[in-house]
Amino acid sequence: MAGPIYYVGTRGLAVYLIKTKVGLILISGGPPKTENLIADSVKKLGFNLKDIRLLLSSHAHFDHIGTLAALKNLTGASVAIMDADVELLKSGGKTDYLYANRPELHFDGVTPDRILRDGETVNLGGTQLIAHRTPGHTRGCTTWEMNIAVGGRHHKVVFADGTGINPGTRFVKNPSYPGIREDYQSTFRVLESLRPDIFLSYHAEFFGFEAKRQGMAKEGFRAWLDAEGYRASILKKREAFEKLVRDEELPNG
Repeated sequence: MAGPIYYVGTRGLAVYLIKTKVGLILISGGPPKTENLIADSVKKLGFNLKDIRLLLSSHAHFDHIGTLAALKNLTGASVAIMDADVELLKSGGKTDYLYANRPELHFDGVTPDRILRDGETVNLGGTQLIAHRTPGHTRGCTTWEMNIAVGGRHHKVVFADGTGINPGTRFVKNPSYPGIREDYQSTFRVLESLRPDIFLSYHAEFFGFEAKRQGMAKEGFRAWLDAEGYRASILKKREAFEKLVRDEELPNG
């Protein structure tokens, strides 16, 4: 993709591999039983699974973290997750505010090796990532930020998360998640403040993965530069959120 960042997910669900001087970092995962697809992608790039030292979470939903237990067993890597998602991860999704009673959306639970707080950094081999808590989709959704150097220039990369709204989510008087509305509002403020050169996310269509991937044939890594696209994406998602809140506040909402 760009600099030390490689894509090892599927066409729909993004997983990222980051190369450092002393090992590899994997961000996010996939649904249960897709760990071999991810492992094969890593190996096809010429990397050794045992060189993966860190497994970082985007958020603790089955489609992004369902492989985490298996990947931890395959790699021996340490797991780091935002504090507000710890119980959700450990329970295998059984404590989710929306999906607690949906066993088909549960996964093998994992006890993390490191619990992160908002603004903390993760470091490996001179590569640093900042963990921004961007809650709402889950309480501990995490947007990762890093800087890369390509062609003698530095670029900010943001792996954006937290804006997704699943069917059935309620923002007003939600007893399963008091404060969800305020959490989403906080997330949009954080994301609007980051201003990346390159923005990535965990569903490929959220950031135009396929078009940008094809664009690399002519533009190289510059196909991923999309500061304006990031701002437009966050604005569109904020407007959609605000409309849902307004609709819910109507007498029959």
